[in-house]
Amino acid sequence: MFKSIGLAMPLAIAVSCFSAVSVSAATIFTDSFESPENTNNWQVYPDTFGDWFSSIGTGIEVQTSGVVVQAQDGDQYIELDSDSARGGDGTASTTNSSMTRTVNLVAGTYLLEWYYQPRTNTLGDNIIDVYLAGASESLLTNMIDSANGAGRSGWETRSATFTVDGLDTDYALTFIANGRENTLGGFIDNVTLSQVPLPAGLPLLLVGAAALGFAGRRKRS
Repeated sequence: MFKSIGLAMPLAIAVSCFSAVSVSAATIFTDSFESPENTNNWQVYPDTFGDWFSSIGTGIEVQTSGVVVQAQDGDQYIELDSDSARGGDGTASTTNSSMTRTVNLVAGTYLLEWYYQPRTNTLGDNIIDVYLAGASESLLTNMIDSANGAGRSGWETRSATFTVDGLDTDYALTFIANGRENTLGGFIDNVTLSQVPLPAGLPLLLVGAAALGFAGRRKRS
C-alpha cells in the first residue's frame, strides 16, 4: 500500500544534485482548522469538523488561540485527548480520540507536514501518532509519524515522506492521541499534504549511475 522513504546514498546524492531544478510539490490539501468557527473558546465535535471525522473517542476538540497556547496559524488548533464536556461523546470508551479524513492519492511520493506542541510537562502524556491506510486496511495499520514531547515550548514542525502504490483510490489519513488519558494532550495545527514529483533529470542520472556501476564491475573483472 505505502512505504516510508529511506533513501539509499546514490539516490540521496541525485536528489541533492537536482534540487535546484526540481518541480514544486503539488498541494493536496492544507488545513489550519479555521472552519467552522468555534465561539466557545474550546468545543468538542463528536462527529465531524470540516473535512475531518471523529473516528475514535469522545471527539475532535477545537481550541481558540490563547485558551492554552497561541495557534500556529490562524485562530484555532486541535487537541485530541478530548474532553467529554462541551459536545464530547460521554459514552465513548476513551478520551484519546482520533480524527480522520479521506484523501484521493495516485501512485507516487507524498510529503505530510504539520505542527505539534505538547501540553503537559510529562513525557509520554502528549503523544500524537499519524497513520495512513488504504481502503482495505484498518485505520491504524501503517504509522507514518509519531510526536512525543513535554512542556509548552512552542510549535515544532513535523514532516513525513511516504509512497503509495495507487492500488487503492481513497486513503484514510488519521491523527490520534496515544498518551495518558487525562483530557490533556498534544496540540495539532496547520496540516499540509503534498505530492512530491521526481526532480527534473533524476531518471537520467539514475540510469547513468547504473551504467557507470556496471562498467566498473566489468573493469574489475
